[in-house]
Amino acid sequence: MEKQHKLICLYDLETGDCIGEINEEQLQALIEAFEFEEEHFEARDYYVHRATLTLIKDDQLVALLEKALGEREEMDIRWE
Repeated sequence: MEKQHKLICLYDLETGDCIGEINEEQLQALIEAFEFEEEHFEARDYYVHRATLTLIKDDQLVALLEKALGEREEMDIRWE
């Protein structure tokens, strides 16, 4: 039986829109990239600046965040 992969939605906190779905491995890459920023252990929101995208070790996730940023240099995101 194949393991079901739960998808996690990333939200743009400015608009409230879901910017895309990521898998658990991509979520872990996001958490690892921004763990220095977490204010508490269960942080679900992150400040993303274009310059910090190099910290993320997943090309698909980086592409998703670049698309969501559009012309902006920074954004706040939340996952659930």
